[in-house]
Amino acid sequence: GGDYYDLLALQRGRWGIAIGDVSGKGISAALIMASLQASLKFQALQQHLRLSTLIGDVNRLVYESSPTNIFATLFYAEYEPAKRLLHYVN
Repeated sequence: GGDYYDLLALQRGRWGIAIGDVSGKGISAALIMASLQASLKFQALQQHLRLSTLIGDVNRLVYESSPTNIFATLFYAEYEPAKRLLHYVN
């Protein structure tokens, strides 16, 4: 259904970590989550200076393709092993 978790290999040795959930069940929730997953993967591979910009772009893309009665929650983090830093947005 609408549950999502992912580990993304990003540029410069970074890793993206995503955990999300869509309200509702069934095909509509699964389709919204598929849209969120595709949008996140595409945006995460772009050059964003801030995670807030990345998630703002993902939010806009998913919102434009979603019915008004469905929403999603998402935790997204980027880990930089070389610097041992974790940046996140919820």
